[in-house]
Amino acid sequence: MKRNTMKKLIIFSSLLLLIFGIGFSQGKEVAFKDYNGYEWDKFTLGMKLGFVVGFFIGIQTCENQISFLYSIEKDEKLKKGLGMTYTTIRLSYDIAGVRFGQLVDGTDEVYRDYANKHIPIYEILPLVAQRARGEIDNKKMESRLQSLRKKYSGK
Repeated sequence: MKRNTMKKLIIFSSLLLLIFGIGFSQGKEVAFKDYNGYEWDKFTLGMKLGFVVGFFIGIQTCENQISFLYSIEKDEKLKKGLGMTYTTIRLSYDIAGVRFGQLVDGTDEVYRDYANKHIPIYEILPLVAQRARGEIDNKKMESRLQSLRKKYSGK
């Protein structure tokens, strides 16, 4: 009887440790800054489209929340800050006239160059949108990418 109980206890403890280990490893949180070209390359086409759509839905939600807070805020200083934040987001992440597929293709193109792999996706997407709309040419795009390479090179 004792041997059977001991065996069950060992099996139960082993399973508990296994479950804990799996749970711990699955619980690793990936910070937003970790999503760069190295992560992007691991995504399937569907995941890339989902990421881009989700990213811009998040931006839209943020804009909506800031707009709501602006409408109810009484403090003029805070209201001014909210307005500036809203304008910055609106200008930085404008994708009007650009299809999600274009954003995916353009991001793929940027990350083909290994020098760009460490630049976060949130920095690449606005550039790709501006390029797709013809607001910046290849020379301006390369100049901005060079600045971002320096910013994120870790040097």
